[in-house]
Amino acid sequence: MNNKFSKQRGMTYVNIMALLILFGFVMMLVLKIGPIYVENMQVQNGMNTLMEEPGITKMSTRKITDLLSRRFEIDMIKSVNAGQVDIFLEGATLIAELKYEVRKHLFANVDVVITFENFSESE
Repeated sequence: MNNKFSKQRGMTYVNIMALLILFGFVMMLVLKIGPIYVENMQVQNGMNTLMEEPGITKMSTRKITDLLSRRFEIDMIKSVNAGQVDIFLEGATLIAELKYEVRKHLFANVDVVITFENFSESE
């Protein structure tokens, strides 16, 4: 009596629940950590477009910081401000460097810390 229907096939209730819990956990991570990386891409983009500004090497550090601050405000960047950006002139090249970290609460007493290092220079 070797019937093809004698063996059970498919997932059990426990397997389905474990898969749903795993999927929910991954989605929570994406929804909480994803915006941090998107914001960092906006920070890097703001620094890069600032360095493409005509006459940027002749501007004062204060003026450059004000321009960057406006870009951060327009992009609604909250985790960093333009005052944290180190701006210095090396020869004829203007360099902007930013190192910062973002802390985000995940659940219970678990937090995530993400560090970023952004670098941009004028051409």
